[in-house]
Amino acid sequence: MKTCPYCGKEYPDDAALCAEDFRVLVPADLCTGGNIKKRWALTPGQIFSAGAFAVLSAFCGVGVVCLLVRVLASPLPKAQQLDALAGSIRLMVAGGAIGFIFGSACALFFFRRRPLSAQLEVERKYVSTAGLANIFLGVPVFFIFLTIMMAYDPLARRVGERFAPYCLLGIITGIVSAGLILRDHIPRRLQLPIGLLGWLLTIGFLFWYDWFRMNAVVHP
Repeated sequence: MKTCPYCGKEYPDDAALCAEDFRVLVPADLCTGGNIKKRWALTPGQIFSAGAFAVLSAFCGVGVVCLLVRVLASPLPKAQQLDALAGSIRLMVAGGAIGFIFGSACALFFFRRRPLSAQLEVERKYVSTAGLANIFLGVPVFFIFLTIMMAYDPLARRVGERFAPYCLLGIITGIVSAGLILRDHIPRRLQLPIGLLGWLLTIGFLFWYDWFRMNAVVHP
């Protein structure tokens, strides 16, 4: 018998690659009791996942500071609210730096080299099947965001304001269904980096859209 060193699934002796993760299979006796002392070298997908998680954490740090500033400045007139946001750039940078450091620490914990049995336990605990599915939702969420931001107005002009929300709901349902079907055909080892990329693009576009909208208010 052979075993996948990543997911632990067993295969017959004539198999070479894991059908789920496309990892090279090893003899099952090498995986018994965690005898593999080090996990395999980090793959490009894992390295990208670690970096994407750190950047996402930085975005979250900036977003938390921006949200706090907006809540505190909400009683002020619009012009003073914008001045408060402009004056909080250093705080946003500090929040982003703290988020990046936190995300990097979490990524180093998750992807560091450790005994195989310990690594599998970490992944089962922190990234279960349901957790991986939630991360992969970043892909359809990104396309839903693009659809709402870029296609709703043309859709409303074509079908009318009354029917546009129903058409948009149908499009969103189709995007989510396509994402679920796509996930079933993507190797498990690629679902994490692809999902993180989707969330990274979504949050990045949200920041860009908010900044663009704020500039439009300042410079109409």
